[in-house]
Amino acid sequence: MASLAVRDAVRFENADGSDGKRRTGVVMAIGAEYAMVIYGRASERPGTHLTIREGSQAAVAMSLYKTTHFYPESVRRVRVGLLEKCGRCPPTPFVDLIGVFREGISHLKTIG
Repeated sequence: MASLAVRDAVRFENADGSDGKRRTGVVMAIGAEYAMVIYGRASERPGTHLTIREGSQAAVAMSLYKTTHFYPESVRRVRVGLLEKCGRCPPTPFVDLIGVFREGISHLKTIG
């Protein structure tokens, strides 16, 4: 398995009981066993979030195939072994994700 780092785009099974879907997210912090990840969703709704548009430079770099919205409630603590690297989040959207991530810490769930 390739080494993971902060800003890496990753795929993982969201097996925390909420939907069981395979998600694409961004590593926001990483430790020996777990990483803090914020994952994207296809549906847009009101409230704090960051949108990455389909076909944009960021979407291509992160291997996103459609417009994706990142919300505070989509922050997860995921076992590192469950993460598959699929790209890298560019610096500008990553800085924007930090604010969404900070708000999301209160919604934290663990996977794995």
